[in-house]
Amino acid sequence: MLTARHPDMSGRIAFDSSADMFVARGDPADLIVLADAMRTVYHGDGLLTDVLSRVVLD
Repeated sequence: MLTARHPDMSGRIAFDSSADMFVARGDPADLIVLADAMRTVYHGDGLLTDVLSRVVLD
């Protein structure tokens, strides 16, 4: 989602997760952009389904 909507931010935010936690680390201004993008996708009709349909699992 971030790569598609904000390709200029690629590599500026580090992600980590476990079974019960998601962590994003980076510059506070970048994290605000990430939070806004996540909020938009979560609350947008069909956007979350679209994003999840394109996820590639490791």
